[in-house]
Amino acid sequence: DQVYFAGETCLPEWDPDPQPRSPFDLAAFNPALVTPPNLPAYTVEVQRLLLEAWLVAVIADIRPVPLLAAVGQMDGGKTTLIKAVCQLLINSSPSSLSDDPRDLWSLAVGLPVLGLDNVDRESPPWLADLFAAVISGVNFDRRRLFTNATIDRRRARAVPLLSTRNGGCLARPDVSQRTLLLLTGQFTGRRRSDKQMFEEIDRNRGAVLTWLAEKAVLALERLPEAPLDLPSRYVDFAGLVWALESELAQPALIALQQAQALLVGEEDRLLAALIEHADELLGPLNQWRGRAKDLVVELDRHGSQLPYLGGGKAIAFRLREGQSILAMFGLSLAWEQKSNTTYF
Repeated sequence: DQVYFAGETCLPEWDPDPQPRSPFDLAAFNPALVTPPNLPAYTVEVQRLLLEAWLVAVIADIRPVPLLAAVGQMDGGKTTLIKAVCQLLINSSPSSLSDDPRDLWSLAVGLPVLGLDNVDRESPPWLADLFAAVISGVNFDRRRLFTNATIDRRRARAVPLLSTRNGGCLARPDVSQRTLLLLTGQFTGRRRSDKQMFEEIDRNRGAVLTWLAEKAVLALERLPEAPLDLPSRYVDFAGLVWALESELAQPALIALQQAQALLVGEEDRLLAALIEHADELLGPLNQWRGRAKDLVVELDRHGSQLPYLGGGKAIAFRLREGQSILAMFGLSLAWEQKSNTTYF
């Protein structure tokens, strides 16, 4: 067929090419990925495999898939990558972040991918809720304008992708666990011009999409054979990673979970303090027990200098929400109720 349809969402027209090309043959799809020093398992090879699986999943209409986030400082190619993906898939550039959530919801129901550039810590508080909902796959139900009771129902099918310097907008645990992180450093040496890179994408768009479509066909054939215990909340996406690279899939998905936990641990002050001061807190018995607000007092005594986190109930909620994050760092969290008091 001359036009490829991805489920309910149509990609812009493209012609199959008899000589398919991998996206990684193009400069724009090769940012300066780095292995984080505190997470050596999250290698450049692992991140490239996950990026390939994400691109194939979008073409294969596998939903839900993680939000794709390129995180790093300047001059690492993260913005170029997000632009390249948008140009490849929808023949367009990513958008900037609007102050009105209705603008992003309109994009989420009308496009295959929702690309955002330079989404940083100052992002509006509703953005994390929007990301969590769109990634999970929800309906966008509203009353049709100029009617009394006619319902306009549309599915939010877009897969979000973004570039950010610090990842603060992704640090909420329920969002980080839905995120595929690509970590970039800085390029060394001479770089190609943006004009050259995006002209290269234009020339090879059909060839790259053909390559991804062929990969999708082969992967979907293997998908039913994928193990059911792969470490991911997205079973089909994890199976697709396995179908592409069965030997590397398990460690790659575990490393992704650890990278997600690291992002939350660095951005959530309470979890970061627990991870940093775990040895002093647990002591020789390797255990601590007390109320949630007592925990904050104890962490401050060890030098954490936490800001005001709310009352005991608010702190308890944050602890429970971060249980799986702490587990990634070897810390188990349990609680018990005695009278009207919860002990952690």
